[in-house]
Amino acid sequence: MKKKTFLISGGNFTNKGAQSMLLITIAELRQRFEDCNIVIVPLDSTKVYKEANMRNVLVIANHPDIHMADQSLAKVSFLTLKNILRFLLKRNYIIHGLWDYRRVLDQVDSLIDISGFCLSSQFGIDYNTQYLELLEDAQRHHVPVILMPQSFGPFDYKERKQEMLRRIEAVLSKSKLIFARENEGYDLLKETFNLNNVIKSTDMVLQNKSVNMKLVFCDEPTLDIPDIKTSENVAVIPNSMNLTQRGTEEVIYLYSYTIQKLRKLGKNVYLMYHSDADRTLCKAIFEENKKINGVIFLDHAFSCYEYDVVVRKMDYLVASRYHSIVHAYRNGVPSIILGWAVKYHELAGLFDQKEFVFDVRDKFCGEALDLGLEKMNNNHERYTEEIQRKLVEIQGENCFDEVEKVLRTAEF
Repeated sequence: MKKKTFLISGGNFTNKGAQSMLLITIAELRQRFEDCNIVIVPLDSTKVYKEANMRNVLVIANHPDIHMADQSLAKVSFLTLKNILRFLLKRNYIIHGLWDYRRVLDQVDSLIDISGFCLSSQFGIDYNTQYLELLEDAQRHHVPVILMPQSFGPFDYKERKQEMLRRIEAVLSKSKLIFARENEGYDLLKETFNLNNVIKSTDMVLQNKSVNMKLVFCDEPTLDIPDIKTSENVAVIPNSMNLTQRGTEEVIYLYSYTIQKLRKLGKNVYLMYHSDADRTLCKAIFEENKKINGVIFLDHAFSCYEYDVVVRKMDYLVASRYHSIVHAYRNGVPSIILGWAVKYHELAGLFDQKEFVFDVRDKFCGEALDLGLEKMNNNHERYTEEIQRKLVEIQGENCFDEVEKVLRTAEF
């Protein structure tokens, strides 16, 4: 029997959440479709894994040129010549990727998109358009498209709104299966586009119990874990996206205030980043607090499985990256959440932890944050037990069971 080939889009290598979704997807597909071929088009170009060590995986560099609405010989020839010129000028070129991707689209059995959050007016039309072009390109080649659990909306475009809504509806209605991660996104897709291919699902990382690394890697990667010997530990994990909601000084003050409060509570504070994009912000926060004893900056790009080991050494987190919180809950570790999107409230609500979500857009209130930190500090062991009980129920479902049903239907 011919091996299946799956194209995975929307992940990346430098964000722990995206890494985790990528590894889970590869392992889940190979558990169901033995030794299937995997092609990855990541959102970034950096590889934290040695590609040669990834089992039967092809990585194609993402680039706007590879998703061609116009597939005429003239257009393909033009893009090839343009990328040869880029190569000669030592610019961003994708000569091999351009042709590899065209070849792959004619061979893949399905496109599995693991984007956490792309389709929304919050990101602007250009960002949305590039995402839609990826899906449209696959659909033109009659490749079944499946969108794994992610956030959707709002769709309040300030320009070309009706054009964008028509385009989104056309793409989503042709998709074989769509998993909406939040109730708000699920309701929006159903009400706006009247879709019948949408399923409400919790995050795939939260559902996942473990990853069989042998299905992903030839040799299982070694772990590089800091030696954390202290107890009474709390990790602080910022998100540079908070800078889009408040000024830089305000955001740095918020995290610094939190760190100083944690020290007053007797906690050792480990400042760390869940995405490489947050390293600069972490450095700025540490600069403000480096003279305080018991504040440690873990300046290391942990892999997702290394992060799991580190987070288990914490009593709780103060976190702003969505999947840093997902990983924490999956390991039974509660979190104070400093965020701004609906997804944080719904995620915390799964574990009856909504009272610990603080919206960074609101006027800063030190008293409210103090009360939240004190309550978490006094009760984190009980919250851990409650999270672990809820997790058993959540992990009773697996979105890949539905994916398998679709991929095994006769028409594919």
